[in-house]
Amino acid sequence: MSRGTLDRQALAASVAQALSEAAVDARSRARIIYRYDAQATIRRAAAVGRAGGTVHAVRRPVAARMVVPVVRQAQRNTCESAALQVLLANAGHNVDQRRLQLAFPRSGPPDPATDGVDRIWGDPDLGYVGRPDGGGTAGGLGSNRGPSKPPLGASACR
Repeated sequence: MSRGTLDRQALAASVAQALSEAAVDARSRARIIYRYDAQATIRRAAAVGRAGGTVHAVRRPVAARMVVPVVRQAQRNTCESAALQVLLANAGHNVDQRRLQLAFPRSGPPDPATDGVDRIWGDPDLGYVGRPDGGGTAGGLGSNRGPSKPPLGASACR
């Protein structure tokens, strides 16, 4: 090995020895578990090279737990507003779930205009669709977080 060349095997061994498998960060009412990414840390260290410097280990969150108030859904299809009420209550803001539900953007009429494959209703990516109480001709629906993201609406809450 020439002078100034980094021995990647030795670097990998040093990083593996220095890093534990996981780290826990506990602050107030939250606990986050991280896993260290040895390969990303090795890449960082290699970028610093023999010149030296500080290298911070790369860690990624893999689990979290928070102690938050328990809130019951006010209506059949209001998991969005129930989840928001929990987050706000955890931050010290007591806001009624029904008030939050009314503030959500809506998309389309509360009930579909037709039946079957020609059903015309709202777009859950643009706002809340249906009825929060689950009534009406279609039984309510909910909303999504946005285009191409997993649903947050009623189907995810059951």
